[in-house]
Amino acid sequence: MLSILYDKMGDVPSAFSHLKEYERLKEEIFQQRTLNKLRNLQTRQQVELAQKEKEVAEKTAALKQQFMANMSHEIRTPMNAIVGLTRLLMEKDPQPQQIRYLEAIKQSADNLLVIINDILDLSKIEAGKIIIEQTPFSLQRLMESVRDMLQHKADEKDLNLRLSIDRSIPDRLIGDPTRISQILINLVGNAIKFTEKGFVEFRVLQVNSENNRCLLRFEIEDSGIGIDADYIDKVFESFTQAGTDTARKFGGTGLGLTISRQLADLMQGKIEVASTVGVGTTFMITIPLSPAGNSIEKNENKTLSQKDLDHLKTAKILLVEDNEFNRLVAIDTLEDLLPGIHIDVAVNGAEAVEMVKIKPYDLLLMDIQMPVMNGVEATQKIRQELKPPTNAVKIIAMTANVLQENVQQYLEVGMNGYISKPFKTDELLQKMNALIFGNSIDGQTEKNTTHEPAQLSFKALPEKVTDMSFLNQFTGGKSEKVEKYVGMFLENAPRLLRQLDEALANNNLADAKIAAHSLKPQLGYMGIKEEFSNIFLIEQTAGGAGDSTKLATLTEHLHLVCQKAFEELTISKKTE
Repeated sequence: MLSILYDKMGDVPSAFSHLKEYERLKEEIFQQRTLNKLRNLQTRQQVELAQKEKEVAEKTAALKQQFMANMSHEIRTPMNAIVGLTRLLMEKDPQPQQIRYLEAIKQSADNLLVIINDILDLSKIEAGKIIIEQTPFSLQRLMESVRDMLQHKADEKDLNLRLSIDRSIPDRLIGDPTRISQILINLVGNAIKFTEKGFVEFRVLQVNSENNRCLLRFEIEDSGIGIDADYIDKVFESFTQAGTDTARKFGGTGLGLTISRQLADLMQGKIEVASTVGVGTTFMITIPLSPAGNSIEKNENKTLSQKDLDHLKTAKILLVEDNEFNRLVAIDTLEDLLPGIHIDVAVNGAEAVEMVKIKPYDLLLMDIQMPVMNGVEATQKIRQELKPPTNAVKIIAMTANVLQENVQQYLEVGMNGYISKPFKTDELLQKMNALIFGNSIDGQTEKNTTHEPAQLSFKALPEKVTDMSFLNQFTGGKSEKVEKYVGMFLENAPRLLRQLDEALANNNLADAKIAAHSLKPQLGYMGIKEEFSNIFLIEQTAGGAGDSTKLATLTEHLHLVCQKAFEELTISKKTE
């Protein structure tokens, strides 16, 4: 405008000067807009890349879980035959030379099962599928059980296996005895493996006691080969042992210590190690536990009375199994333990459904992966299409799939319990007895073993359902990024919950699955565990993998969890 005015006034130099300034400003604005566009494009690309990375990570995790489930099934199925047939042969009065071979087969099979269980445990821990129980137990009984289990291995090497318990510790405590035993068996077993002469001692001491909590320290000391200083910091890494020579000589997966450390972390404890090469090693596990007081301890007695065994001999069983070797193992084992028991056989789920229609059975032992119709489909057909009382027949899944989500699905479709392959005879008899004669098993009471769906029970919510550990790690501890993600969650989660509610109100399970799938990673970023939110179960159920009648109850509970999370995160933002 100024250039035009000066030009009209006849002041050409000034007009030219303003025209140049105009061109300069125009170029500057154009460049700035270009830079802004580039920045916006870069930001969008970063967001898209992050989204793609998240999707890839989720798909990778899902594929890994599927691989673990498939691997478990494919290995455990033949292992069931190997373990079962070996056990049956050892009970047939074999010759001394044959006993030696059979024991070698059994030992090799047991070692392979340890490896399988280690890999599955690690996978479950990484996926957040391990739940730490809080049940009463006897500390002395637990420690003595570990000693008794490993005494034979120590005797084979002529090692002095010693146990000591600080008498100031209450004997009855509340915690997860199964996981504590797993840690101790791993570490004491390692100590025996890496000690050629001398002793292995494991003991428990009370570090302090306050606020109705006992801080206990379990120590495992040995006079073994020790750990070189170069490896002392690496022994807890996955698939790692103290050097390749050690791995070659002693074998093993190198997962035991990794799993032990992660289990200790889950119990709010820690593991430390001190070692001197050629002198020995001491592992120290510190775990907080609570005195049990008058709480009733779980009954761990696995032995049935003769009266129970006599009752089981009269049972009518339908074995549903397509694998010939597994049929042989199950039939021979039951007939040896329960002479006179009546066992029929179906080789797939469709055949089982037809047999149940025409003949009453006390119990079905149901394989899962079968041709024609699998065990899950057969159970659904029996529960939903047959008339009472036929549809109320008790069903135990005999499965090589032992991941928690698989087991949850089996219970959701109406199975009354499960037993993993290779099965333990005492466990099988215990579950058969409990179901046939009406006792509770696998968290399902007698009223839940009818054709009606089992009622859902939810874990009590902890003091805090959110955990910022992952988000802090993900953002590098940058408070502004943490605040941004929390803000996004507080904005998006209520919207996704509304979408989930609307989809269920309209019986639109496809949209319900999409809403649950979108909400799942956001709950994960806030550290809200699946055991409380059940968001994975909601997503899978909406996708047709479970009983859709449970969705309303599951979603109602999810609202409670999210409301608590919203309150925690809002208070946290105000505090900051």
